[in-house]
Amino acid sequence: MRKSKFYVNLTTTERNLLLTCLNDLRNDLLSKGKYPDAVDDLISKFAKAKLRKLEII
Repeated sequence: MRKSKFYVNLTTTERNLLLTCLNDLRNDLLSKGKYPDAVDDLISKFAKAKLRKLEII
């Protein structure tokens, strides 16, 4: 079975907010002694994602 791909269109501000929130979640998990592996994967995926310029007509 193929995995579904999801595409999310975010503005620069939304992307920065998302990365900030994920980093805060990671820090909370580390302070509680839990493993932040899943959050680390999400941070790396969003940080490496291609940025596209969209024209709104």
